[in-house]
Amino acid sequence: MIPTAVGDARSIRVLPEPAVRPDAGTASGCFPVTSSVLSSPAILAEVLPAYDVEATACRLLSRGMNDTYDVRTAGARYVIRAYRVGRTVPEVLYELDALLHLHARGIPVAPPVARRDGALVATVTAPEGERHLVLFPFIAGKPLTPDDVAAYGGLVARIHAASDDFASRHPRFELDLRHLVDEPLEAIRPHLDGRAEDWEYLAALARRLRERLRDLPVERLDRGLCHGDINWSNVHVGADRAPAMLDFDCCGTGWRAYDVAIFRWLARTRDAEQTLWADFLRGYEAVRPLAEIELRATDVFVALRHLWAMGNNVLTGENRGIAHMNFGRALSTLRRWDADYLGP
Repeated sequence: MIPTAVGDARSIRVLPEPAVRPDAGTASGCFPVTSSVLSSPAILAEVLPAYDVEATACRLLSRGMNDTYDVRTAGARYVIRAYRVGRTVPEVLYELDALLHLHARGIPVAPPVARRDGALVATVTAPEGERHLVLFPFIAGKPLTPDDVAAYGGLVARIHAASDDFASRHPRFELDLRHLVDEPLEAIRPHLDGRAEDWEYLAALARRLRERLRDLPVERLDRGLCHGDINWSNVHVGADRAPAMLDFDCCGTGWRAYDVAIFRWLARTRDAEQTLWADFLRGYEAVRPLAEIELRATDVFVALRHLWAMGNNVLTGENRGIAHMNFGRALSTLRRWDADYLGP
């Protein structure tokens, strides 16, 4: 095992054992894999010794777009994330820059833990390609409840305010119309083959949403670092009732109104917009008032978030399975929201 430089990170390369007989699958002897599960014992033995944490146990905690492992030591707890194939080292380093920036300004987030050589990212070679790993301190807390929503809104506002001067030299995708419209439509279209009416509606709605943003005009909306996935699972509430933000995997530069609208989208999907959105907005504006144009933009961004979520389900379907791609329900929801909130 020889560490080698990869950008600002170091790479630990663990070669996979052949999973099938040499004459099966590809010429390399390894049958093609889209998403493997890295061995917890291998992470404990091959990756974690590079850190000053003296880990005693490592277990898979959850699978999702990325895989998260629970790491224990004699007196502390950590998590190590294995990013999916396709997430590049510069993209990961941008996320870590954002976390370090926010942590330095007193925002409750989990900053990355450096290895002994100073690197923040380790890379292993999995059957499907390179997987990048980052160690984080574990943030204890309980799931968000409706009573915590106002405080959560305040935390999001603090993140936006604290990141107004954030910059990273590492390239990262932006939360722009290509990310929110073009890429989801490109992913969805093959799955609506034979459903011309549904596809025509979705494409027409996307055009109309673009026009609505243009007419605001969109240039007047505040832009900056956004979390990109403000939902119930990405926050822990401590014993003091203070929330801490988790999982910045979807972060990037974008419209702050879109970031705020993600919570409105979530509340609307739970049929709790009247209470949850009002509480979230009250907490947010107590810290960082929103302009009237940004509030109007949230209706458009709620629909765009739903479109993005449909596309994201397709993009992750290869790893998670296609059973969760319920386009009929998703399109029915969009049509209902279109009539109730967007109008002609």
